[in-house]
Formats: sequence, structure tokens, C-alpha cells
Amino acid sequence: MTKNINHIVKSVELEDRENNYISEWGIKHELNLPVDETNRTEFRRQRDRILYTGGFRRLQDKTQVIAATKNGDHRTRLTHTLEVEQISISIADALSLNRDLVSAIALGHDIGHTPFGHAAERFLNDKLFKNGGFSHAVQSVRYLSSKKIELSPLVCEGILKHDTDVYAGNYNIEQYDCSRYNPENPGSLESQVVYWADKLAYLTHDFEDFYHTNIYENAKKRYSSLEYDLKSVLSSLITEGKKSEQIKENISNFKTRDLIRNVLYNLVKASINNINNLEMCDYESNQDTIIKETKKRIKKKENELGITSVENKIAEIEKKIKNSIDEKDIKVLNNLINERKKEIKRIKKNAFQFGLIINFEEEYNNFYSKLRDILNQYYIGSPEVERSDAKAIKIVKSLYEEFTRNPKILPLNIQEKINDKNIKRIVADYIASMTDRYAEEIFLNLNSIGSYYQY
Repeated sequence: MTKNINHIVKSVELEDRENNYISEWGIKHELNLPVDETNRTEFRRQRDRILYTGGFRRLQDKTQVIAATKNGDHRTRLTHTLEVEQISISIADALSLNRDLVSAIALGHDIGHTPFGHAAERFLNDKLFKNGGFSHAVQSVRYLSSKKIELSPLVCEGILKHDTDVYAGNYNIEQYDCSRYNPENPGSLESQVVYWADKLAYLTHDFEDFYHTNIYENAKKRYSSLEYDLKSVLSSLITEGKKSEQIKENISNFKTRDLIRNVLYNLVKASINNINNLEMCDYESNQDTIIKETKKRIKKKENELGITSVENKIAEIEKKIKNSIDEKDIKVLNNLINERKKEIKRIKKNAFQFGLIINFEEEYNNFYSKLRDILNQYYIGSPEVERSDAKAIKIVKSLYEEFTRNPKILPLNIQEKINDKNIKRIVADYIASMTDRYAEEIFLNLNSIGSYYQY
């Protein structure tokens, strides 16, 4: 018998209903909306505020890894974002966490990303190294804050912590003061869900974009062990016996849906076990427990990876610098310190990944990392992607140098924000807001290649 709808479900009632499905370890809806006029939860309203920004729309023309393919069947920053949201909601539902919060975090996580993928981000970070650096995670929070959008600190914190840059120290308040979001701490379980959803979306679509293009065929001809290595790691990630054996026999038996299904299953299963172990802890609140226990897990992993040894080496080198008067020696020693600091950042990033409560079983995490390494070597490091990155850097470098040298060519609304101290940051903001096509058009125009372009 069909049940009649006898009233309109308002926001507070909807939040109350959703709270019944959220576990004690998830972020509950607060049920104190100032205006109960919509049929959405507050986090869903915040997600929609992100959805309707110009920055979100511009993601449709921002490169994910490689620029547009001939048939247009490629990932963009927008399709990646939508995949991250879908995976985030699936994980949140499986773990009885707040699906609306992960949805808002996921839609906003890359909204401050540069055009042309990570190549442009790395360039801006190098250029702004002495002025606060450039992290797309921080930029996403900076952009949303500049739009005066009302967002919960939990949403901004999740966006900030979807990436390891901030925790590893690639962050300075000169880009944006994120201190209210406690960047030194890991985030809520919902925040951790989006961290992994981002990783898994990258993994699966990088594999698809690699395996179904000439990049894979070219690499296979040059590297005889590639197919064997892929079969080995894929059969380890897909734990269903029959399918695992079929992949070992022939890699053409592999299906992407099998990978994502198995990876998600292991992540959810291991995360449930980790969450259940939190019952043994005794802190002031469940959220306090999550943060402190996650920090303990991360610190334990940092120690296992040898962070103390590297820190001691830095201290020894610093003593040598104090006792040295030779400028050449000091320069060499400073270079050594910089290398050791990079090593510490690598350790902190790996420890963050392995230390989160939302996580794989440890052996499975190793298989995940192995597949990621293969894709980094043969796909991200392929001539095709390297050429795409080289083009990106050439364009962004040209724009950055032209704009900082002659800010009068910038649009008037951008010029109005500039003072003697912030020109590099404002130029970086402007470049980060561009789509690939917009950046290319301005580059062509400034180099007398294209026609006049209205910007």
C-alpha cells in the first residue's frame, strides 16, 4: 500500500532524520538552523553554495593530468571532483558518517586548483616559496573565504586537509591564515573519507586514462616488465579468487569496476575495525578521541619511517654551519639541510596516509602504493604527460612574469587589490582562477600570436 505524503519535510526535521543514521563517531547535524525555510540540511545548503560559485564552474576547463584528448574522452578537474563526491558519499554511507558533510568537502576540495594540473601548482609554489608558497588546498579555502560564502569550519577544515601538503609543512599564513582549522591536526572521519576518496578517484581514473591510451602501449614496448608488474599488483588488489587468477593469466580480464569495488571494500572493512577500536579510548569527546588517536597513529608511523634520525642529522648540520666561516661550506651544508627537510616532508606525507583511521589494512595499503608508484612512473612520468606539463609551465611562467613585471596589463578589478607587498600573491590568485583555455588565450595574445582577447 502506498504511503501518502502529508506534509513538507523541512530542514530541521530532515537533519533529525539524518542524525538517526549517523554513528556516534560521525559529525551530527546541529538542528539549530536560524531559518527553517528549505528542504535541505545545513551542510547540503553549504554544498550548494560551493556548487554555484564561478570557481566550481571553471573546473570544467581545467586539466586533471593531461590536456584534452582528440575524442574528448578525458578527465577534467570537474569530472574528478564529481567522482570524488560519489566515492565519498559511498564510503560515508557504509560507515554511517555524515554524507552531506563529505559531499560539501568533496565539491570544494579542488575549487582553488590551478589550470593545467599540478604542474602549474608546483611552479607557483616555487615562485612563492619565500612568500608563503602555494598549495591548492589552502587556495581552495582562500577562494571560498574571498567569496563571503557562509561555510562551517568543518567544511573548510575538510577541504584544507584533503591533501597532505598542509600537514607536511607546505603551508604558510602568507598564502592564507588557516590557523583556526588547526592545520597541525588530522581532521574528522568525514575529512579523512574525502582524503581517501580523492586518492581512489585519482588511482582509478589515472589507471583508465593510462591503460586505454597509446601511453600504455608505448610504455609496454619499452619496459618489458610493465605488464607483469601490473598483473601482479592488480591481482593482489582484487581479492576475489577467481577474478584475481583471471587477471594473472591475462590483464585484459581486468575491469576498472572490479578495482574500485575491491578497493572500497577493503577500505571500509579496515576502517570499521579501526573505528571499533576507538571504544577502548577515554577522552573528553568522540571527536577529541578521533583527533588524538589519529595523531598517535601518524606519529607512530613517522617514527617507524625514521623521522627522528633525519631530524638529528639536520641538527648536526646546523651545528656545523654555526662553526663554519667558509661560505662555500655553508652553502653546501644549507643544501644538505634542504634535502633533509624534503625527506622529512616525504616521511610526514607517507605517515599521514598510513596513519589515518579511515584506511586500508596495512598490506593492502602497500599494494595500493605499489600501483600508485607504477602509474607515477609510466603514466605521470610519460613523455606525453611531461610534454603537457612543459607546455603548462611555459604558459604559466610567461603569465606570471608578465603580470608581476607590468601589473598595468591586469584587469582593473585585479589591479585594485595590489599593493607593494602583495603583487606576487594577487597574480598567483588570478592565474589560479583561470581555465586552461583562458590562460592559453592570454598567453597567445601577450606573445603577439593570437588576436586581441578581452580579459
